[in-house]
Amino acid sequence: MTKKTAWGLCFLLGLCGYVNAADLCPNLTGQYLIQGGDGEVLLTISQRGCEEIRIDRTANHLGKITTDQHNLRIDGKFQSDTPWPGSSEPLQTSAKFISSALEILVRPLSSRTDSEISARFLYVLRSSGDLDIREYDRKSDAYIPSVMAVRQQ
Repeated sequence: MTKKTAWGLCFLLGLCGYVNAADLCPNLTGQYLIQGGDGEVLLTISQRGCEEIRIDRTANHLGKITTDQHNLRIDGKFQSDTPWPGSSEPLQTSAKFISSALEILVRPLSSRTDSEISARFLYVLRSSGDLDIREYDRKSDAYIPSVMAVRQQ
């Protein structure tokens, strides 16, 4: 292998130290506000490195306040979880970083295959500090912008 080929391979694999771990695992810790026509949602995210994340949601919709909490390992494996908004049944949730964004997959607790995914989200930290939350669109087979969560602190 020539020196040029070795450097090319090194570059492609990210083994030369040019890939910053923070770029692959951004710190989403903070409070974010999602403003809607009928209310708002306050997201409080606490992250421990690239291993765990906790997402607390407090929604105020037409004066009715609901809360949910999700404690997730960031390893891409499904784990038992509390219901996400729009669901009342226990679920399984998977969280992992892909392309410096947090991907969250949700499926029924009884599911054993990835084909039964009921929801997919991508949390993208913008340079402004705000959080772009995208939903997966099966028709276009891509994540599409859904809501912007504005950083509060």
